Amino acid sequence: MSIQFDGTANSSFTHDARLNFMKTAGRETVYELSVDDLQQVAKEVLERELTSAEVVAVGNAVGNYIDWFQATENAIYRCVRDSELPS
Repeated sequence: MSIQFDGTANSSFTHDARLNFMKTAGRETVYELSVDDLQQVAKEVLERELTSAEVVAVGNAVGNYIDWFQATENAIYRCVRDSELPS
């Protein structure tokens, strides 16, 4: 099963404990949803697990509903900009 987003497969990654984020084929990933994450939500919403075909469909679509730019901007303001303001 391979979930695609913008033509890039997110199916294989390794955790680098020293860096506290995920690394993928030459790229570093800061935040990632796993199939287990999708299944957890499905169990709560549908009261069942997703089929393999449903996992692929949901995995390919979930990025369309996440405003990653706004989430990153909010985190920057919270973690960087706010700490730079004079007290």
